[in-house]
Amino acid sequence: MRRIRMKHFLPLMLLALLLPQTIMADEVQNTSRYQVTMVGADQLKIQMPIYDEDGYDGWVHNGNVYVTPAGGSKMTLLHYYSREKSGPNATVWFNKSMDGRMILSRNGDYEDVEVLTAEKSCQVSSSTNVFMVYFTWTVPENLRGRELTISWSVRKTGSGPDGPAGESGANVTPNPTKFTFPETFTPIKPSVIEPMLGYDAQHAGQTMVIYTMASDSITRLTAHYTEVIGKMEIKRSQFVSPEMSGFIYLDADKCYKNFSLEARYRSDKKERISYSDSIMIPTLHQPYALTSSLQADGSVLLTWNCRNNNWDDIVANDTWEIQRNTTGSLNAMSQWQTLGLESFDNSTTTYTFTDNTLVDGYEGQTVYYRVRRSSTAIWDWISGTYAQTSLPYSLRLPALFSASVSKGKWTENSHTANFTFCLGGNKYDSQNRFILRDKNDWEAFAEIVDKENENLNAIMVADITLDNHSAMIGKNLEDTKGYSGTFDGNGHTLTVMYDTLNAEYVAPFTRVGSATIKNLHVAGKVVGKQKFAGGLVGEAMLRTNLTILNCRVSALVGSTIAGDASNGGFVGLVHGEATLRNCLFDGQLVGEKSHSTGGFVGVGGTVKMENCLFSPLYVNVDNKLTSCNTFSRAPNNTFTNCYYTVPLDGSQTMTIDGKNYYILRNSADWQNFRAKIVDANGNSDVNAILAGDFNVTNAAGYTSDIPFRGIFEGNGHTLNINIKGGDKPYIALFVKTKDATIRNLNVTGSVSGGSYAAGLVGCVESSLSIENCRVSAHIFTTGTTAGGFIGHSQSSTNAIRHSLFDGVIEAKAFAANSYAGAFRGMGDTNSMNTTTRCLENGKYINFDHVAMCFLSNKTAYPSSGNRTNYSLSGWDDTAVDATQLGIGELLDNLGSHWKGWGTFAIPLQEEIATDRASLPTTQRLGYWIRC
Repeated sequence: MRRIRMKHFLPLMLLALLLPQTIMADEVQNTSRYQVTMVGADQLKIQMPIYDEDGYDGWVHNGNVYVTPAGGSKMTLLHYYSREKSGPNATVWFNKSMDGRMILSRNGDYEDVEVLTAEKSCQVSSSTNVFMVYFTWTVPENLRGRELTISWSVRKTGSGPDGPAGESGANVTPNPTKFTFPETFTPIKPSVIEPMLGYDAQHAGQTMVIYTMASDSITRLTAHYTEVIGKMEIKRSQFVSPEMSGFIYLDADKCYKNFSLEARYRSDKKERISYSDSIMIPTLHQPYALTSSLQADGSVLLTWNCRNNNWDDIVANDTWEIQRNTTGSLNAMSQWQTLGLESFDNSTTTYTFTDNTLVDGYEGQTVYYRVRRSSTAIWDWISGTYAQTSLPYSLRLPALFSASVSKGKWTENSHTANFTFCLGGNKYDSQNRFILRDKNDWEAFAEIVDKENENLNAIMVADITLDNHSAMIGKNLEDTKGYSGTFDGNGHTLTVMYDTLNAEYVAPFTRVGSATIKNLHVAGKVVGKQKFAGGLVGEAMLRTNLTILNCRVSALVGSTIAGDASNGGFVGLVHGEATLRNCLFDGQLVGEKSHSTGGFVGVGGTVKMENCLFSPLYVNVDNKLTSCNTFSRAPNNTFTNCYYTVPLDGSQTMTIDGKNYYILRNSADWQNFRAKIVDANGNSDVNAILAGDFNVTNAAGYTSDIPFRGIFEGNGHTLNINIKGGDKPYIALFVKTKDATIRNLNVTGSVSGGSYAAGLVGCVESSLSIENCRVSAHIFTTGTTAGGFIGHSQSSTNAIRHSLFDGVIEAKAFAANSYAGAFRGMGDTNSMNTTTRCLENGKYINFDHVAMCFLSNKTAYPSSGNRTNYSLSGWDDTAVDATQLGIGELLDNLGSHWKGWGTFAIPLQEEIATDRASLPTTQRLGYWIRC
């Protein structure tokens, strides 16, 4: 056996004694002390030593805890360090770098401390020689549902003999740990409270919908609803101030269903979308078509209607308030007297009230009546919230004739005489006008016109009701003649019953020449089996000038013909010229199989209209509205101050700066617009202007070989798109453009396609200008490149100015070298692309590279040197990081083409007036009419 010398054994024994003690005492370097455990469904508990108190004191010089989500980059969660203990307690310094609440716990009686991004120090005690700390981290929403790897990097130091200058140093690397937390996100939904009438004069005529949402990080609120007009349903959207609570105002007398609120808000730096429950909006049945008729006993019969009786009312238990004014004045100081109340019944269409006290209150002036819902008293009879009419003539005693007297009973105590007379008068007045008092006078007037005098002037002195066998003026004249006199309705109502007559030109005045018809209200029914039915006139003769002044048609007008009917609310056919001034159509246009109808004129030569309103009670013509026109189907039209409440057009144009624009009001107009683009084939401009919000399900341009060329004026309106293109490239609202301008347009909804799918334009050829636009759509691609505004700009010159992208771009699956551009997915390197004062606030899913725009050499641009574009996603390479800017500073930087919307910024969009009134009709047309 080999003998070991003592001088060799003693150092070995000392080493054996010292080595275990060193290892056991070095607890900062002991990886078993570093532990991570899951706490509940959304928290991690992280524990670690920060100081080891023994003969070789050890502490943490630099410690880091990292989080690496599957498929993502390693991120620093926590940074900490400690120092050599100088008292009974150790001290640790720490700060965090990620979202999610983090709480520090310690041994002993110390209170918990919240860890923030700013560095903080805390004392730590221990009952042993190891000082431990415990951090509980709530995993943020954007990391849930993903596998997370927790790893460490710790540099340990101390006072041992191994390190430089007498310090002991070592790197500690505990084993990584993996966790997956379930997605437990509960969306914050907006809440919509039962609507009520606007409670101040500023919102007269409007319904107020109250909303709330428990989030202070709302980026956008959008109200979605469907307006129901007869059988038509128009989907509409309205941006709402993104506040936690507020009001949305809608026209009180319209019908809305499927009202809901879409909210976009941020939670854990992730944009969320939620929706309120859908509700119906009850309407306010307001008075419509108020008329007053003097009765033989001196009383006045008031009659009025209300629309949409199948719709719930917002104030079901209500009354009508009826007032009268006999001073002849409508100024603010005039005396209105409340005559009484009538019960409101949601199922009643026509109401009547009899004024039996006029004789007692008459002051020799024009007599006015008005009616309102009692619940609208808060609006103080503000224009447009009530109906008004007047007796259009001064009251006079009727003429007496055929008077006689005879002796009656004659006794000593009493004497009586019998006095008899007839009410009436001459056939002609002092101006030699034929006087019409009743149906018999109408028949006599028609016979005189047909047989003796087509130039006979006439005046009505009472309301007249005709039966279905009654004559039509000018019907039996020779083909070369028409009624050419002046007919004064004198404010009275002519109620006709021309029901399904088998003739052309069915109308109260069948054939007219250079006639003047004024101050007449036509009610009842005018329906023929052939063409050219008219609510007032059937045919205006060649080389004549028809004048219609201050007239109203409330009748049902139509025909049973299939196809081209050429009916008109006022006139069927104008061969020569016609002028209509201060006229209202508020009747019904019918004919389920007929089309080519005009709201006032069915078809004609030259028509001039001024201060007229098309406000039909009901429209039921061919639902495609083929070749229909809201006002006149004449080839030569002049419209001045004319408006409508319901559009009738299948197509219509207007001129802006010398260029012709197609007016697009609904989805049918969009389809016609698409067809015109195909017809033009990129060789000529097809300009269009929006006059309303509506849905779009088909892209403009059937293939990428048919570009849109021209100006598309969004006019501040919104297109809600749902375009599906499968795997085809360039799918967008416009598949391809060439020498085009798109401005003042909002796009919502969704679009899906292959490579270069986009929210606005798939492919740009030649040149494109986009100004003051907003794309909030969800863009889905099966390819690897997509754009918020433009999918691909070829060798072209294109510019995007003052525009906002706040939609979503999503790829079907993640792929390396995939690109999402908030404004352009990809642009050829030889194209001239500029992006100026634009704002990005989008969301991007399954893309390898994301930026404002990309070039075909995979370069992101604009470069960081361009400081005119801003990002709310935190980009600072191709835009200015705007996440720390307040709304005021952001608006100052974006410039005058932007406006604030709560805490958000949106493009300031210009609006061009089309032929639809943007103010209440009565404010634009004046006191001449109340509807």
